[in-house]
Amino acid sequence: MSAVTVVSNLLALGVQVKDAWTKSGKEWKPFLASPEFAALHTSTEKLLGTLKHNDLQSAVAAIRKKQADFLHGREITALSVDELSQFSALADVEHQLVNKLLKAPPERENFLGVLVHDVLPTLIRVGKVVVPLLI
Repeated sequence: MSAVTVVSNLLALGVQVKDAWTKSGKEWKPFLASPEFAALHTSTEKLLGTLKHNDLQSAVAAIRKKQADFLHGREITALSVDELSQFSALADVEHQLVNKLLKAPPERENFLGVLVHDVLPTLIRVGKVVVPLLI
């Protein structure tokens, strides 16, 4: 699976779950046992099925390759302002995948909690920069 698909599916899944959670008016744990969360079961399972450990690792590898492509043997300090912004966006997504999602307990509720609480804010902020870079 492509890194673009992984990032896009993480965004879609995170936004869908966060939207339902916000509209439910419940705290996180009660939301996970709610009818609102149960109503998302089919779509969340479909998206989660596309986000296996190997898919996340492949996305990290693609991000690291793109970072190496940016450098072309140069030091980070030699990048232009535009390149630094793009390199940083890639690094932010890499950090979230490596330090959050790949370390998250594999249970659906734990993975979704890490996605919504920790990873989604970064993906929302830099997704529109990162996705075109990975195409």
